[in-house]
Amino acid sequence: GEGEGEGEGEVGGEGPNVLESLSAEPANSSPPPSVHGDMTHGGAPTRGAPAAELGRAASSRAIEEVPLAALHNGRELVMVILFDRRRRQVLLEVPNALGWRLHFGCDGQRDDGGRPTPEPELWATAMARAAEELASAGVSLAASALRPAGLMLFSFRAAHSPMRVRVLEATPERGAKQPASARYHDVEDVPYERMWADDAVWMPTLLTDPPSFFEGHFVFDGGPCAESRLVTHNWDPACATPKLCAQRD
Repeated sequence: GEGEGEGEGEVGGEGPNVLESLSAEPANSSPPPSVHGDMTHGGAPTRGAPAAELGRAASSRAIEEVPLAALHNGRELVMVILFDRRRRQVLLEVPNALGWRLHFGCDGQRDDGGRPTPEPELWATAMARAAEELASAGVSLAASALRPAGLMLFSFRAAHSPMRVRVLEATPERGAKQPASARYHDVEDVPYERMWADDAVWMPTLLTDPPSFFEGHFVFDGGPCAESRLVTHNWDPACATPKLCAQRD
């Protein structure tokens, strides 16, 4: 997430039981977890309570099992991390259709009221729409391939439906013309203070470790805004890579 983003968490393989682990209210009130100090790496999950809108999906084994109809506006969202791994710089503040200030975002798959959409189709839709929106925004890429990097679910204790975000990674073309407002930030200088609190959980690993796939469920005490506090989360930085990723890379 970010000052206007969203999130989600699991695709195939032996990932964390993200939703189920967050489905019960704690027995007593305790301080919210530290952003950096309470991460789950496949061990005992952080506990908390997701928004009531998760309904029966809260007992699902994976975030991918939350139906599109249960998501905010019946749609997924897509976030693209424009990362130059060789120079260790990330391109932020690229204008986008969702109006996100820092990350690049666009719509993903929408619920059409028909059959459940298989995961490979959801990833294919995310990548196709991201490629179209990046081109429309005038972003120059070093290569056309987009790498699936993560899956996140955001739920809110305020009256707001959950949001699921598919995270893609792309390499901006260095030296090429980029949108005027876009700015490169060194890995050490990413402005986390201007982003949603979850970014400080997953993004440092994405920007410093070799390419991998993460999953996470992030629960906020308010609605979808930078001012909401991260109450609890369950995050795994090393999940099984989606099938589509292996097929497309």
